[in-house]
Amino acid sequence: MKGLLKLNTPVCVIKDGNIIKLGVITNIEESRKSVNVAKKGAKVAVKISNEETNIIYNRHFSINDSIYSVVTRKSIDTLKQYFKDELDEDQIQLLFYLKRVFDII
Repeated sequence: MKGLLKLNTPVCVIKDGNIIKLGVITNIEESRKSVNVAKKGAKVAVKISNEETNIIYNRHFSINDSIYSVVTRKSIDTLKQYFKDELDEDQIQLLFYLKRVFDII
């Protein structure tokens, strides 16, 4: 895991160039306790809820697929405007990487 994982974050996988929206993080557990944020290096279990489609583990995605936070131009601009001082160099580099992944200008 790179960066932070937070509750209510929309997540997806990318398979064969297609973005598959998995849903929204609705629970994060670390050592069997619910937490609001998981930091880099943490071993956590997550619950992803999706009311719109039926995405099935090992059919649409697997443990080998990278799961990405869905970012948009608006979410990146919000991070820069309100949380710029809280972002470390690794998180900034991750945002640059996600901009390329999601083809954000």
